[in-house]
Amino acid sequence: MRMAADQCPEDPWETQLKPIKLDVAKLLCPSRHHLPTLLFSANLITEDEEERFNKLKSTETDTNIALGILDVLSKQGPTSFDRFCQVLLKTKDDTLAGVEKRLRPYLYTSQRQTAAEVAGPKHPDQTQGSTHNFKRKITEKEMYKVAGVAGRKWRAIGLGLRVKMAELDDIEHERKNLTEYLYEVLKIWYQREENPTVEELLKVCKENDVEGAVKTALLKS
Repeated sequence: MRMAADQCPEDPWETQLKPIKLDVAKLLCPSRHHLPTLLFSANLITEDEEERFNKLKSTETDTNIALGILDVLSKQGPTSFDRFCQVLLKTKDDTLAGVEKRLRPYLYTSQRQTAAEVAGPKHPDQTQGSTHNFKRKITEKEMYKVAGVAGRKWRAIGLGLRVKMAELDDIEHERKNLTEYLYEVLKIWYQREENPTVEELLKVCKENDVEGAVKTALLKS
């Protein structure tokens, strides 16, 4: 769970970022319609913040909305921007990738360090000698189980599995509920990967705080 903004002391890094904040906000403008939902899915803003930014779409300019999002992130500290850049890279969106390049020199931690923090220690079920083989190819039945417990994070999981943003938008328009959204995402991933393993999916689920629920569902007979 992320730290509340009022718990984070002002950091020199935040002051350093101010001169480029407007430029970054302008780069974010074309993506501002789905940006709040994307950031909420990645646990970078709260549900209340997502709702507030979505309501502002009819009254505020694109730039002001993007600036508001950046203000929320900057008050959380440098690590949040590091995670934000990772989310931008996963979208495979040229515009958002441009934002990541603009922010990269200001990151507090390296991408490698953050990736290690996100990955965390290996779970016992993923090590040698475990009775559960998570290195094997996932089954269709297991994908449906995952969709049933992790649907609320369907978009973030899709990005983590390298599903394109345009494909995610199509799924949202064509399907009816969160379970169907995630199931379609997993089908795309399954069909594209040479060896789509349970282990790979669990790593993405861990990044999005649903690994426990997913693992429990997979271990049920």
